[in-house]
Formats: sequence, structure tokens, C-alpha cells
Amino acid sequence: MVISKEEARRHLDLWLEADSAISTGQSYTMGTLTLKRADLDAVRKQIEYWRARLTEAENAERSAGARSRGYYVIPRDL
Repeated sequence: MVISKEEARRHLDLWLEADSAISTGQSYTMGTLTLKRADLDAVRKQIEYWRARLTEAENAERSAGARSRGYYVIPRDL
């Protein structure tokens, strides 16, 4: 599944907000999911997941613009 850089960034930002809210002793709600302080490990796992997806998307974007370079070697007997 290919995830765009923008989508990965959006998800990462949401999970970072959740981490911040839970760290201060609050609960955090995303849609129908309510996370409490006890869920902090799950939130941090999601942050790592979305950081990895963002890195993948950035690397894919960077490599898409890069050209492959080929080199020709001519063996010579000197």
C-alpha cells in the first residue's frame, strides 16, 4: 500500500497530538476511539509506525526524481 507524504504527515501529526494530550493526564478522542493515559504505549507505537511511513514516502519521492547513472568501463592493457 502506497501512502503519500502528506497523508503520512497528517497521521503522524494526529498521533503526536494524542501523545501530548495523554502525557498531560488527559484522554484523547479520534473519531470513535478514545485513548487514555494507559494507552500511551499504543500511541507511541503508532507514532513510530507513521514516522517510518513518512520516511518511506520521503525517500520514494526523493528517489523518483533521481536519475540512474550508468558508467561505461573500457578495459585497457597498459
